[in-house]
Amino acid sequence: MSAAAAPGRSVGRGGKSDILHHPITRSVLPFLNGGAAGMIATSVIQPVDMVKVCFLAPCGSLLVSGRVKFLSEH
Repeated sequence: MSAAAAPGRSVGRGGKSDILHHPITRSVLPFLNGGAAGMIATSVIQPVDMVKVCFLAPCGSLLVSGRVKFLSEH
């Protein structure tokens, strides 16, 4: 006798249902993938962008101009 699958569910090895095809998993997985992609992209791009900014303007001048601007506004 073979194990019969419930309607709407796929059966993997050993007659167990596949967790990736569960309705809740299918609705949550895009959000998890998007969050992971965002974290990886930020971790890679932010250091590269900081190096670019430091090449365009001296790093010390950014801190001084920001501090002067902040103090002059308050």
